[in-house]
Amino acid sequence: ILAGGAGKECLPLSSIRPKTLFQIHGKYILDYVIDGVIDAGITSLVVVKGHLGDKIDSIVEKHRKKGIHVDLIDQGSIQGIENVLLACRNYFKEEDPFLLAYGDIIVKPEFYHHLLDTYYTTSSDAAMAVILWEQVEQFGVASINSYGRIKRLTPFSKGLELPDYVHAGASILPGYFFDLLEEEKSIEKTINRMIAENRH
Repeated sequence: ILAGGAGKECLPLSSIRPKTLFQIHGKYILDYVIDGVIDAGITSLVVVKGHLGDKIDSIVEKHRKKGIHVDLIDQGSIQGIENVLLACRNYFKEEDPFLLAYGDIIVKPEFYHHLLDTYYTTSSDAAMAVILWEQVEQFGVASINSYGRIKRLTPFSKGLELPDYVHAGASILPGYFFDLLEEEKSIEKTINRMIAENRH
């Protein structure tokens, strides 16, 4: 779970707490994410903290007391999602898939269940949740084929028909993803390589 972003788009609120610790209906955003993945059957978590990360420690400790295994990583000065992911690779086995979730995106409780069901029923190496969205300027765009499979991820460019599909904040990725990411240096390029090599 990536929970280390600075939340610059949420200033001045994010100057005193991480965006993942904003409260919605009396509950932290990060708690929604952690509860969602636990409810879907995930029993071992790696949470990456960064900006004002000491405030996340108590959230993680609360879940540890419930019997959930949580490794907490401080990204420190590491910048960029790709570099943060590579810094976490030793927590994962190459042969095991993992669920990657963004710690600042609240989804319905069944969201992670659907993602896992899709992963297992399609026998794919990976699964990515996408959503139809009109403000694609902030996101990469996912081209979808008639079978619901992602054909390609592309950065936003003017001239695209709106709305379009964008990444919805969670993916299931294979352990070998880290090796490809190290070579490609970009999540988008790594996913596109997996698609081109029919590893999806």
